[in-house]
Amino acid sequence: MPKQPSRMRKTSEIKPAQLRHTTSTQHRLKKTTHTVDAIQPDPSTSSKLQPAYGSEEYPRTNELWQEEPETPEEEPGRLIIKKKDKAKRYQDSDAPILTWNEEHRDMYLDAILLTEGRGRMFNGLCSNPGCSSTSPAYRCLDCNVSAAPDSEQEWKDNFFHHVSLQNLGLRIQLGHPPGLICGNPQAAEREFVVISSTGIHVAYVMFCGCPSAKDHHIQLLEMGWWPSSYKSPRSAATFEVLRLFHVLSLQGHIPLTNFYRSLERMTDGGGLRKDIPDRLEQFRIMFREWRHIKVAKRAGRGHDPSGVKGTEKGNTTIPCRACPHPGINLPPDWEQVSPERQWLYALLLSMDANFKQRARARPNDARDVQLGPGWGCVVDWEEYSTLITARQHEDEISHCVGFSAIWNANNKKSKGLRATGIGAVICSRHELFRPNGIGDLQKGER
Repeated sequence: MPKQPSRMRKTSEIKPAQLRHTTSTQHRLKKTTHTVDAIQPDPSTSSKLQPAYGSEEYPRTNELWQEEPETPEEEPGRLIIKKKDKAKRYQDSDAPILTWNEEHRDMYLDAILLTEGRGRMFNGLCSNPGCSSTSPAYRCLDCNVSAAPDSEQEWKDNFFHHVSLQNLGLRIQLGHPPGLICGNPQAAEREFVVISSTGIHVAYVMFCGCPSAKDHHIQLLEMGWWPSSYKSPRSAATFEVLRLFHVLSLQGHIPLTNFYRSLERMTDGGGLRKDIPDRLEQFRIMFREWRHIKVAKRAGRGHDPSGVKGTEKGNTTIPCRACPHPGINLPPDWEQVSPERQWLYALLLSMDANFKQRARARPNDARDVQLGPGWGCVVDWEEYSTLITARQHEDEISHCVGFSAIWNANNKKSKGLRATGIGAVICSRHELFRPNGIGDLQKGER
């Protein structure tokens, strides 16, 4: 047999683009082809050669076996990456207090003012039978029907057993004066939780379903219960327990978690009951709303036509009564006094800063919204950040040792911090913070 030349000679490398990869864990053996150049036949050989390279009988391929990952069939040779659809985000679930802050503050403020007066349940008559001439002038806050159903005890088996008024069949009707029957009552959730100063209770609550009935959360407010949500509330806290914790948090610096756990201990001291629902997060939101509405109430926003949204910057602060205020505590001719007496009517201010009171950036800053930005002593962060961003920091050369704190604040690492300190402005004579006189520092003094 005549000598035949070498069948093929590899003249090209396999390009990286010809290799196919996938993230699939299943692998199989697959043929991979790559092109090689044809070899011209030796003219000295006979005409009975092997079929031409590249013909149907002798294809122009070199078959190599190698292990290669599986490729999707719809687009062979390409890696298919399917993007995962992002979960839908809802403001009512991510930051429910933000929706409440935008739409329901005025209604809650009106409800508080209503309960501090005679209320909507007052009919103008004395509670004594047959009395129609004398209007009642006294009321008992502790005996009010708006108080939460207390825990009762039943004597059984030679000792007292815990029993709730819910188990005894108590139904609390909302939307009507006490003693009146609603023509269209609507039962709430079976486990409607009421947080009071005596503990955590479960009660049967009946909402009013009459044509003139208000929303469920408004019915709870008029009853003296602060709803946990403006949409289908299933728990509430009495005004009494909110007022109690408000005072304790200011005077005793008691954390909210410790206070709530104390209520659980008052309900079940041994920790043996399993029917006490956990409403810690709901109570946290309710108290924050309560405190915000109290600030708006004390600032007189409930009697202003513009409502809560019309609150101006620094309007909720208490001004220093001893500082000079034109038209309030200054004589009419205070501007015409002699130069040696002008200091009596001058406003003296002092500024100071703390470069060690840092604040770290938190991932939930977007959900932890400000209910009243700029209302009090702290400036509105959006306007303040725009101002400090526009001003560039300039290092000043100083050999004074007293400025070392500023130098260290400007040179220390501030990664992960949203504030490197805090600055404040007070009146020098009486040491009261000025409205919008407190702001965060960014890398030292600005």
